[in-house]
Amino acid sequence: MIKQRKDINTLSAGELSDYIHALDILRARSEIDEDDPTGYAFQAALHNDGFVGPCEHGNDQFLPWHRAHLYYFEQLLQGADPPRTANVTIPYWDWLHRETSGKFPAAFGGPGLFKPGRNVVAADLPPDTLIIVTGEMDWNEFGGYPKGSPTGDYGRLEDGPHNDMHGSYIGGDMASPNLAARDAIYFSFHGFIDLMWSEWQQRNGMPPPTSPTADLRGFLTQTLHKVQDFQRTTGLGYEYEYTDQLKAAFAVTVPAPVKRSLVGTERLRSLSEGGLEADLQEKEWTQFAFPPVSERAMATMVRLQDLRVPRGGSYKLNVYVPPQQRALHQGRVVRRPLLRRLRRPVADAPWARGAR
Repeated sequence: MIKQRKDINTLSAGELSDYIHALDILRARSEIDEDDPTGYAFQAALHNDGFVGPCEHGNDQFLPWHRAHLYYFEQLLQGADPPRTANVTIPYWDWLHRETSGKFPAAFGGPGLFKPGRNVVAADLPPDTLIIVTGEMDWNEFGGYPKGSPTGDYGRLEDGPHNDMHGSYIGGDMASPNLAARDAIYFSFHGFIDLMWSEWQQRNGMPPPTSPTADLRGFLTQTLHKVQDFQRTTGLGYEYEYTDQLKAAFAVTVPAPVKRSLVGTERLRSLSEGGLEADLQEKEWTQFAFPPVSERAMATMVRLQDLRVPRGGSYKLNVYVPPQQRALHQGRVVRRPLLRRLRRPVADAPWARGAR
């Protein structure tokens, strides 16, 4: 039977009580033995601790990893005290919409879900979340690029709304990758991330993963532990129940995915007198001339190859397209800079620093 994950604001008093009851049982197990894999502390450590996990960030395993984390945690909740907990599911927090009262859903201010230290100062919700889910049609741009990809790393959903919410909006334990899952709000927050991925998948025809056989660290002893195992929520036994508010938000007409083909390739023309390597060493920047873009082209990709980069740390590469070169995406001018961060370690993630 397919179980429903619901908005935490729509749970009945009994459903919320059963969820907290299951959480409390897992917490009690950890008080007896912090290393008990069925206890809350160990499950939180799968996200937080490099010795038993940790989470995936900055690549195309980000969404499958967190789906796996919620899936196995939910199974423990359901098995905590059946039959009372048999139908418990992780309630999601719809942080696309501002709460009618307070900064967080009321349930997170009550026993079992309250965590001191959260940022209670009023703040704006990320403004581009809905645009990313309904407008971005490329899987890697939405969900992240394979590890080591020369094209990029973070997907837009993670690099923008996810990171802003962790560090700037929620704060407290959630502002640190090493502490985040200690706050139970983590599971409902990522439940909504998972809902948005599910919504995006349905809108875009369930595109195949780009790293299907990659192992999800922390789950290698489980039957399901590869990226390809966590593509369909219904295959995992759950789906999301939308509120009327959420249905209205997603009621946006989106064109069917378009199959693309390569219309041509051309080398960029260097405007440097001293050469690329000399420019980067002396000025840390260089210039190229863009060839004319074919009218048939829906998108243009610029690929940098054979560029030697530091191996001992992180780095950032900024690519700017001058205003007269109109960068088009799905028929509209792209106004955000064409920028991609490469090989940045998790500890340097923006939500770890609480920076926007």
